[in-house]
Amino acid sequence: MKRIFIGVFFVSIALLFAENNSNEGLNVIKSKNGFVFVFNDSSESFKIEIKGKKFVDVEPEELIFSIDGQIVQFTIVPVKEFFKNDLTLDTLLQHFEFEKKYISNITNSDLQNLKPKLLKSKTGRKVCFWELNRNTSYLDTSSENVTKQIFASTNTYKYVILISSPLTKRNDFKKSKNRLINSLLDLQRTQGMFNLDLIRESLKRD
Repeated sequence: MKRIFIGVFFVSIALLFAENNSNEGLNVIKSKNGFVFVFNDSSESFKIEIKGKKFVDVEPEELIFSIDGQIVQFTIVPVKEFFKNDLTLDTLLQHFEFEKKYISNITNSDLQNLKPKLLKSKTGRKVCFWELNRNTSYLDTSSENVTKQIFASTNTYKYVILISSPLTKRNDFKKSKNRLINSLLDLQRTQGMFNLDLIRESLKRD
């Protein structure tokens, strides 16, 4: 699985960004309140809406975008890559431990005290959230430097969907955090693929 870095922290990706006239892959569709990200796969698909007004393709081939100045990157990890049936931890916590071990190894850092927060929607969907601080000098007053990386994840039967954001002093932490969590709590999944034309028509009527 390919891994890339944003600031000092990593995220991993394994997907192709699709053009809007394609069915498979990750598609972005404008909505009334933001942007709908539709990942279509022949076996299982999902869609989430991230609220915001301004959307920029930063590195679409790496699934990196900017929404109202907040950088977001998608990572879609097949559950089979890390899940072990003999562990008592659920899927999201196993994925968290999988990612934490990797970060600890590549940064040579002790992350034993790093703990995730689990949240649940009224429909029962769970989201795992955690954050990592970047050590910065008090002399460093630039608003462009990354001071924190936040992560939020949820899962379907086949995938874990992780969204990561490197935050600078320009980003409001609470707003940035809620943007990720709320979008994942409202994730919708389906067997097979979504009809993108129907989604676009539905969004036009909203």
